[in-house]
Amino acid sequence: MTFLTTAAFASDIVFENGSDRLDGILLVSFPYQGSGYSGVGMLDADQDGDLDLYFGNGPTQENALLINDGTAWFTDVAADVGAAVLTGSSGVLAADLDNDSFPELVLAGDRAPLRVLGNLGDGTFLDVTLPSGLEGARRNTSPHAGDIDNDGDLDVYVTGGIVPEDNYENTLWRNDGGRSFVEIGAAAGVGTALGGCAAIFTHLDDDVAIDLLVANCNDLEGTEQPFEVYHNNGDGTFTNVMTQSGIWERGFFMASVIFDFDGDLRLDFFSTNVGTVGEFRDGPHVLYRANGDGTFTDVAAQAGVAEREFGWGAVAADFDNDGWEELYYVGKAHAPDGVESPGLLFENQADGTFAEPEIPYDLRGLYTTGLATGDVDGDGGMDLAIVVTQSPDGTVPGAPILLLNRTANGNHWIDVRLQGTWDNRPAIGSVVYATADGRPQIREVHAGSGYMSTSSAWPHFGLGSATEAELCVRWPDGSEEGFGTHAADQWVDIVQGQGTAASCPRPDDLDVPPQPPPEDHRTCGCAGGPTGAPAFWAALVATALALRSTWRGTRGPLRRPARPRPA
Repeated sequence: MTFLTTAAFASDIVFENGSDRLDGILLVSFPYQGSGYSGVGMLDADQDGDLDLYFGNGPTQENALLINDGTAWFTDVAADVGAAVLTGSSGVLAADLDNDSFPELVLAGDRAPLRVLGNLGDGTFLDVTLPSGLEGARRNTSPHAGDIDNDGDLDVYVTGGIVPEDNYENTLWRNDGGRSFVEIGAAAGVGTALGGCAAIFTHLDDDVAIDLLVANCNDLEGTEQPFEVYHNNGDGTFTNVMTQSGIWERGFFMASVIFDFDGDLRLDFFSTNVGTVGEFRDGPHVLYRANGDGTFTDVAAQAGVAEREFGWGAVAADFDNDGWEELYYVGKAHAPDGVESPGLLFENQADGTFAEPEIPYDLRGLYTTGLATGDVDGDGGMDLAIVVTQSPDGTVPGAPILLLNRTANGNHWIDVRLQGTWDNRPAIGSVVYATADGRPQIREVHAGSGYMSTSSAWPHFGLGSATEAELCVRWPDGSEEGFGTHAADQWVDIVQGQGTAASCPRPDDLDVPPQPPPEDHRTCGCAGGPTGAPAFWAALVATALALRSTWRGTRGPLRRPARPRPA
């Protein structure tokens, strides 16, 4: 194994290539014929306290469930435990849908049926697609979970994406008790068909109801599309407030990342685009800074992340544990011109900008799509799992990449594992605050983010030189609890109802002056946006048409044994 970093920059962030720990799994890509672009999920599948990995794979190929031995060495058990699937899986959602603490897997498929694998709690999974009702169309891209009605269980939203001959509608599945779902997308106002690639449930404002952001790739003509910015009305419906919010750029958006990049305790939004490097590319990435009044301003250019290479999956995490989250993204398209990113890491400069990107591991030539982040070896450093699929001509194998964080700068950290009681068990939608040396930080808990992937649901905080942190949680129902001060460099388990009533930190508590919009900020880009990129997507669609297939997926077993719902 080799330590890899970029000596030309001053960053102390170091990653080790640990891909030999992944049990030799290979991901086969059949672009446009089923799951050519795929994702990865980080989850504690067996509830033993460490993060396991799940990779989607192409049709006729086994998906991989990699069980962690506690030291970040993994064994693929998918075929033995009912998780191999074989019908082709792209997006991977890991989320506890029935509140028994064991996460289910919701698997989207490019020209393959949506699949739901129920976690039986004994190390095995069972296909519960049909009895759950969560079946979906023959095309699904990326699944995401959030409790839209605050009834204590997680609902599921699935982006439909496109295939060469049709746009598919996004779907929203209301959870009616953990094992039964009803599709309500059209009735809720979110059943659109603009070529959705990614989405994320997040709080766009300060109310209790969870909102929804949708990143659209392109339509059938390969033209730029806007974001969909849905405010949760609190009555089972959503309103698209894209124009009012200021998140109005048009582009080919392929990832959804929520994080507080500027430290003002407001959640900001990053999405990848086709980039601006190379022929056909005129689609800068976007970074929307939250203004605190429900509106956002694109500051990607000022922050140093706009004019960059093409990207698919993206994550944000504090990779150097200095208290400021970095950005990392990857991507190589199955396109005639081979547009790609080498894998770019943007170090947060703690002043609203990012340093020139580094390449912690050169991914050029590899077909990278989804990725996820989490601490898989329990050492306090956020690691990266990156999907690599086989090249279309079969000459480059699809061997996924595991990058282990080996940064050794002496900074401290604290990780939090939440358990809801009257809210959903994994506490998805909670907001966690850690205050160290008088400075608070914020993390929101998601299930399904980036591109077709699920990162760890355990919030991670870098603390710099601080040796302790005070923790506070705003739960999905809006209640707030304090959980005292904890020593650094450990995992802290927090259970809803076991803290004390508290008021968590707010932006108004900080001495941060309001920031004016950048000089080149437009009043509305609703009818405009980047130009020049459609030629790239037109070539991509032409390639898709040439590779059409009659393959169709199959469904698995009908139902799982009934179990009583936990109290």
